[in-house]
Amino acid sequence: MRRQKGVLAVLAAVAVALGSVAGGFGAPAEQPRRGGILRVADEAPGGPFGVPWKMPVFGIIPAVPVYETLLWVDARGRISPKLATHWEVTPDRKGLVLRLRQGVRFHDGSELDADAVKFSLEENLKARRLPPTIQSVDVLNRHTVRVNFSQWNNGIYLSLAGSASLIASPTHIRRLGEERAQWEPSGT
Repeated sequence: MRRQKGVLAVLAAVAVALGSVAGGFGAPAEQPRRGGILRVADEAPGGPFGVPWKMPVFGIIPAVPVYETLLWVDARGRISPKLATHWEVTPDRKGLVLRLRQGVRFHDGSELDADAVKFSLEENLKARRLPPTIQSVDVLNRHTVRVNFSQWNNGIYLSLAGSASLIASPTHIRRLGEERAQWEPSGT
């Protein structure tokens, strides 16, 4: 008899708890809203990450919610699109032509275009974060860039999928200046 009373008491407590929780299920769902500010609640290791070519290499973890790369390479070495939707090696193997995803915007509202990609890649080249076989970046049209090489290297795919090719908003960095932009990142 004692056991039955104990079981009944536990069941009653569970029923009361479920009843109080269930009251929240009938409330109207809050509509999602766009925009706002993302605050990272952790100190960036090694310093701020708002300007990718100044970011410490190990600082990529907190930067992941902010920035994207042109390509993605998975653990098996398969290449997938990210900000670039299509790519092809030039016949002379001295270049890689990348077509960019259209309609992508940076957090500051400016558009991702070939000029923005050229800006970020050239800054990473100046900072010596990309392989020295990359000589330059050309804008072919609004949504197409060509990365030029001194010689072909299959590692270019890893480079364009790694922390050395995070694409930042040039409009935002120029407006704020690199020092302030370090603390206020604007990716895609």
